[in-house]
Amino acid sequence: KHLAPDNPVDEILEVLKSCAQIVQGLWVAKSSLVYDTNNGVEVLARNFVLYEFTKSTLIKKSVFGRRPEFLKAATPVLKSLAVER
Repeated sequence: KHLAPDNPVDEILEVLKSCAQIVQGLWVAKSSLVYDTNNGVEVLARNFVLYEFTKSTLIKKSVFGRRPEFLKAATPVLKSLAVER
């Protein structure tokens, strides 16, 4: 709200909904905005990571199963959104 103090809250929320999604109480840019497309393994991996964060604040490598290429695509997303422990 500090970036648009004169705009109504409803209007700000509508703009946020069009370009972001809420995960664990925080707004994050939609994958289509980050990658400029809705296709590709990177978009799929990022959407999966965001989905996993809606379920828990911890994501274990085991959720990626036995697909090393998928984990490889998700690793940059995890590094940008999380801290490895």
